[in-house]
Amino acid sequence: MRQPDHIDHQHHFIDYLIRYYEDHFRIDDAIGWSYDREGHSFYVVNFPTAGVMLVSDQTLREWHRRGFSDTDLARGADVPRHGLR
Repeated sequence: MRQPDHIDHQHHFIDYLIRYYEDHFRIDDAIGWSYDREGHSFYVVNFPTAGVMLVSDQTLREWHRRGFSDTDLARGADVPRHGLR
């Protein structure tokens, strides 16, 4: 089981990422939803302009990132990646 400081660190980093997306892209087009799969509950926030989805596995209490768009990679967007699986 993960220690609470690990969880706090991830939440601070998620806050940082959201501020980063707001400063460099936009966040007013973000869409969030949740779903359950194979005994895990997930919360997803899609930032379409930034080309990224942040996903929280509520069962494991961990965040990860999905789907960074080719457009953002091509323009060399330097999106922070530290701290996510």
